Amino acid sequence: MMQSIPLTPQTVALFRKFVEHPEECEGCDYKPIRECFEKSDTCTPQHILFNEYIAYLRHPLPKVFFYIIMEEIYPELKGKAETGEFGYYLRCVVKKEATDRIITLARGHYIRNADGTITDVSDNPKYKCKK
Repeated sequence: MMQSIPLTPQTVALFRKFVEHPEECEGCDYKPIRECFEKSDTCTPQHILFNEYIAYLRHPLPKVFFYIIMEEIYPELKGKAETGEFGYYLRCVVKKEATDRIITLARGHYIRNADGTITDVSDNPKYKCKK
């Protein structure tokens, strides 16, 4: 069973340090969060920003911590998307840098591309899984 992480100012500060200063964390090979988003004319729902960011980050980050950190970093860019959901006038600029993930299904191998699409790579030797 997964242990829950307490939602305290200290844990928020710790997660914020990890995403703002990855160079201070051993094994953190991603860009600081401020380099992952840029201003946009349209408001993107925050859950979409989270999904795009977490696909790039490839490290666990509870959604509630992401929402709190975004509110602290970008309070002036908060808004409502066309769908009525809360979001930010931002777009994720690193989503296409996310590396492919291999997905093994019953028959064949597939990759989830950075844009969310899935490609069959069963016959591609580059993606052959080692047994």
